[in-house]
Amino acid sequence: TMSDPDVLLFELFDLSGRKLQEQSIFVSKGTPQIKLPLTNLTSGIYLGTLRSAKNYFAAKLLIN
Repeated sequence: TMSDPDVLLFELFDLSGRKLQEQSIFVSKGTPQIKLPLTNLTSGIYLGTLRSAKNYFAAKLLIN
């Protein structure tokens, strides 16, 4: 049987804290990787977050 999908909320911020993107991402449990929607960004440093009902992850992202 297929597991119910989890919903992750992806948010992308610039270094001044302004939200640039927000998107819900549907993934199956146990998915080893996901593709983040990082198109149309200028070079720089950003803060990306992924949030689910139980977990939160934040990371600095360098775009060349």
